[in-house]
Amino acid sequence: MATPKIAKHQTMGNGGIKKTMGMLVACATIGNCSIAQANGSGSDFVGKIDGNGAVQIVGWARLRGELMIFDTPAAMDGKVSFPHCISGVFANQAALDLSSFDGKVVNVSGTLLKYADLKLEDSPVLPRKILAGSVIPNFCFGNNVLLIKHLDIVPQPSAP
Repeated sequence: MATPKIAKHQTMGNGGIKKTMGMLVACATIGNCSIAQANGSGSDFVGKIDGNGAVQIVGWARLRGELMIFDTPAAMDGKVSFPHCISGVFANQAALDLSSFDGKVVNVSGTLLKYADLKLEDSPVLPRKILAGSVIPNFCFGNNVLLIKHLDIVPQPSAP
């Protein structure tokens, strides 16, 4: 299996970074909006995580054994679940240090899989689902979970 690609910075071209930063400034100014809304329709995030196959999303990350990606900062700070959140893991995630992504705006690409179709761990004390060698608790309680292939932190504009 290919090694997952984890980056600390967005890899899009200079124009894409400027556009994303402009949208983030606009979001911070008006208070409650999401990158998904800025990049398209308000249901863009929900539509993407409710689909299947390959997906790329931008959202706010929370690390709690799995990487949960939220559509808005308010969803991340509240008690919100699917469809405003998607649970994800890398293949064999236990060997990875993902702490630098916690609380950050991230660009994530990977493959959506049905949580119900995942295998149970071979000999668990408590039944747990396994995705590509990683335990995925599905704290977002969604129908789908994300096998993460690539993860970048979206650069944030500097404070004045």
